[in-house]
Amino acid sequence: MTTRTPSAKHIAFFAVALGLVTACSSPIPRANMAAPDIALEKTPLDFNQIQVQASTEVLEIVLAPGSHTLTHFDVDAIEDFVTSYRERGHGQLVLATPENGANASLSRTALTKARTLAWSGGVSYEEMEEKTYDARGADAPMLLAFDVYEVMAPECLSLANYDMSDISSNNEPAYFGCAVRANIAAMLDDPGDLLGERELERRDPRRVSLIAEAYRAGG
Repeated sequence: MTTRTPSAKHIAFFAVALGLVTACSSPIPRANMAAPDIALEKTPLDFNQIQVQASTEVLEIVLAPGSHTLTHFDVDAIEDFVTSYRERGHGQLVLATPENGANASLSRTALTKARTLAWSGGVSYEEMEEKTYDARGADAPMLLAFDVYEVMAPECLSLANYDMSDISSNNEPAYFGCAVRANIAAMLDDPGDLLGERELERRDPRRVSLIAEAYRAGG
């Protein structure tokens, strides 16, 4: 996706003004891997948890003084950003424009254009959230933002790192299930599913019956 890299100054100001967007990633708390010395207090489900990391994608659209419309580059960047939101975004698509900026006319035009492009790209108006921030007369950009999630698989060490002959305990070792969890993390289509953000679709009873019959028949 082609985007302009937002300046740290603009993103930081935007974050403070709106209290919505963060410029850096922060992990969502999940259960940590149990250390061997506390294995007795844990179950295998507590070991090697998959973690989800949240971050924010931001697109900066420069509102140049004297300009009256967005450039073709700007339009392409917004369309790519909207596509990315549809594919991997969570929450609202935030459209933030500066108040009291150096180019108030273009700011209004840019917001209308961005909203139209988002709607044409499959984003409903209910999924958009329009915000403003005080630019204090400065040359400030329009900012588009949305949240994304990335999966963090547990790090599985080789079994060569463990003494397999140690039978001093009858408890599950701390590495138990690590490979399974790592495989699940690799197959996840949307890390947000681990947070329960999508409801399960209703199952098809006819499909369930077909699968059951195939199982019984050994197919």
